[in-house]
Amino acid sequence: MSSEKGVSASAAHLEKYNTADIRSVLDPALEKRVVKRFDRRIVPWLFGLWLLAFIDRSNIGNARIDGLATDLKLDGE
Repeated sequence: MSSEKGVSASAAHLEKYNTADIRSVLDPALEKRVVKRFDRRIVPWLFGLWLLAFIDRSNIGNARIDGLATDLKLDGE
């Protein structure tokens, strides 16, 4: 029961801030460094995963056109 009071107190504490207030509390230089680090480290990995998924989808379509379904004797089921 005491943990519920702590959670509700924390929620009440956070509810009084909106996004604009939180942005004004953050140091702009720190935010710029965090965004730059995110862009350098995370975004290339996300792009690589997206590219591999795209290549995989296109290869499945090309394999079907090239006769994979008939070679493996696949039917609609």
